[in-house]
Amino acid sequence: MPKAFVLINVELDGGREVIDGLEAIEEVKEAYPLYGVYDIIASVEAATEQELKDIIGQKIRSLDKVRSTMTMIAM
Repeated sequence: MPKAFVLINVELDGGREVIDGLEAIEEVKEAYPLYGVYDIIASVEAATEQELKDIIGQKIRSLDKVRSTMTMIAM
């Protein structure tokens, strides 16, 4: 089962709203706030690598207040 860690930058004061949105996505297994360059890290699992890419591209990046992401796919 493909797994990815997604580092997320959000708009000012958007962290809680984005984490709530991430928790509503079934494939997001964990989401935590961070201090540093990125604001949130999320662990995402899917049945296929293509499904994983679709979830990140269509569900996570479309959440309100998400400014940018960096994805690391675990092998």
